Amino acid sequence: MDSLYNQKDSILLYWAKNLVESPTTFSFNIFVSFLAGTLYSFKILNSDYLLLIFGTVSPILFTLCLYELLLNTNGELLGESLPTVFTKKRLSRFVMFFDCSIIVLFAALIHFNILNYFLTRFIQTLLFPILLLVLLRGAYIIQYKR
Repeated sequence: MDSLYNQKDSILLYWAKNLVESPTTFSFNIFVSFLAGTLYSFKILNSDYLLLIFGTVSPILFTLCLYELLLNTNGELLGESLPTVFTKKRLSRFVMFFDCSIIVLFAALIHFNILNYFLTRFIQTLLFPILLLVLLRGAYIIQYKR
């Protein structure tokens, strides 16, 4: 069994481990993301801080951790090779930057009331963070808990 402690010291791998390693912390992170995303999506609590934390910072953190985790998989998961986007460091960093830019763009469009509709708020603050957490947990389990 490979451990994150055997990898080179990477803060992103450390964060990924702390976000999803145990079922308790994973469930807690899902619950907090679900609660905050629901409160913001349905305008129960319409705070710019919720959009900043749960619609921008959290998805960016989850995206960075996911790309870093996939970059350390030696090019395959479950015996299947990954696309080169996830295996080449330079290309992976470019796509990671592009994904983070899209997250910031949508958050800015929601903040300035250009795309402040239920569907975009729902995707940005509820669906996307939970989906990233589930993908991060799956990649972590496949890579380090076999």
